[in-house]
Amino acid sequence: MKPAKMPNVLITVIVSLFALISCGNETVLDVSRPIIRLLSPRNGAIDLDTTVTLTWEATPSGVASVAREGAIGTIAGYRVYCAPEGSNYPAPDFCIDKELTKTNLAEGRAYRWKVEVVEQEGKSQSSPEFVFTTKAAASLPWDEEELSEPAVYTMEGAIWVSSVGDDLSGSGSEAHPYRTIGKALSQCAGGETIVLKSGVYAEAVRIRRPNVTLRSAPGHWAIVQVPTDDEESGVAVTLDVDSSGSKIQSLEIIGGYYYGIKFETRWDWGTEDRSGASDIVIEDCVIHDTGRDAVKITPQCDRITIRRCEIYASGVGIGNQGNPNAEGIDNVNGDRMKVQECYLHDISTTGIYFKGGAQECVVERNVVENCGGSGILIGFDTSPEYFDLTVNPEYYESMSGIVRNNIVANTAYAGIGLYAAKDAQVYHNTIARTAREGMSPITFGITFQDWEPEAGRPPSIRPTLINNLVYQESDQRPIIVIRYSDELGGLSALEGSLEIDGNCYYTAGEIWFQDRRPEHYLEHASFEDWKEHIDGESYSFCSDPLLTERYRLLSGSPCIDLGISLDLVRYDVDSQPRQNPFDIGACEYRAAQ
Repeated sequence: MKPAKMPNVLITVIVSLFALISCGNETVLDVSRPIIRLLSPRNGAIDLDTTVTLTWEATPSGVASVAREGAIGTIAGYRVYCAPEGSNYPAPDFCIDKELTKTNLAEGRAYRWKVEVVEQEGKSQSSPEFVFTTKAAASLPWDEEELSEPAVYTMEGAIWVSSVGDDLSGSGSEAHPYRTIGKALSQCAGGETIVLKSGVYAEAVRIRRPNVTLRSAPGHWAIVQVPTDDEESGVAVTLDVDSSGSKIQSLEIIGGYYYGIKFETRWDWGTEDRSGASDIVIEDCVIHDTGRDAVKITPQCDRITIRRCEIYASGVGIGNQGNPNAEGIDNVNGDRMKVQECYLHDISTTGIYFKGGAQECVVERNVVENCGGSGILIGFDTSPEYFDLTVNPEYYESMSGIVRNNIVANTAYAGIGLYAAKDAQVYHNTIARTAREGMSPITFGITFQDWEPEAGRPPSIRPTLINNLVYQESDQRPIIVIRYSDELGGLSALEGSLEIDGNCYYTAGEIWFQDRRPEHYLEHASFEDWKEHIDGESYSFCSDPLLTERYRLLSGSPCIDLGISLDLVRYDVDSQPRQNPFDIGACEYRAAQ
């Protein structure tokens, strides 16, 4: 008797099931193709060295059995993909062995990797993607000088926007982009990259999700522009309270009735959580022609980094007429702000200030010039409600701020000012042609904090000023002034000692200094009298520093090699390493400069 014939449908089902096996990566693969299984580093591995050996195993395509007997494929080799998380894969490495060693990986970075097995017959199969993290380097102290980091972004899964796109029919792909940034942002849950093709985007932008990157597409230059005469368009780009971790890269931002960029806060919401948008990077942008401040940082918007940006023409709007108040960067109680390698010019009032109790802010390697107010202020004058009294009960305007390696030039008032500044550090700045209308190139000022009875209004304490260069074409004002006011029972701009040395001072006429504090009164002191008065400046001197038109040192400058070596200074304003002995001022002399 012949055996019963198995139905064709049943045969098909059995064969289909038999052709699928688990490869050990919790995925099921078709054995008609080769199988690839990653071994090490295991998925999620952490604290690895910066040299990592990637290993895997592979089986060629063939008969569907557990032992893979009768395999018929011949493996030609492996394409190995490895890249930092958040960036695109570069071209793969091709190897024959089942391992590949990656060297010189960055410390403290997450990497993703996968392997594609390729057979001579043309079949291939990719593994699932694994992630590992290298061991973090010993973290640098917050105050140690380091060069700005390059822009990092990924184009993988990017949402595309074009000024000739379509919000209705577009899909957000490169071929079918959206028309508006707002439409692209409405598709974001967090972590997306939005890339803009060249063009003008006449819309106010508000980022409400975390870790969003908004930037011009590679090879493009996009402009976000809103009017300065319409209060409904108050801010060109707003970073909302839930936008922490986001990045704005390679954009031109124009306008805003109030601000070009604003970081929002929960500070005055009346809730226990008073945090703001934090850990945000603004880089390689041009921000200009704003109604008031170009960049506004509000309380508890911490760890904001602004680098390699050009900022100019603040305060051109109707809201800034009559009583100008339009800074380049206005930071009120945002801690750990970094401003690096920026060019700020033609600013309505002050170039940069950080006040309201802002802690551990660093302003380094910037050029700030042509300001209608001051250049850089460490502290200033803030309403009492913006201070965090849990960490700053004395109402200091700034705590542990650092200003180093900057050029400050052509300001109406102070080049660098210190207001209620605790432990301020001012190193290697070139301050030229400042205080045209008032104050002094270096000013110790007084804060009134709205004259409110509860405010502290403390003097600056423990400031350090070393290796700075002051160049003035007029002797109308003192090189340094320490102010005093009779108001509110008497207010001094400085209390205690002043650590100051290694500076070069020059004016076209008489060099003089002033201290208005009643107990230390010095009205019109010579340099020698000033040195005795403060018991300092042993290595400072008065001489023409011999500067170029752009405030670099000429050959033969007396500032060359006469600076004091400092642990917290490693570079100059041009991001070139300093060499011992240091030069005074913002720039190290180089023969070819």
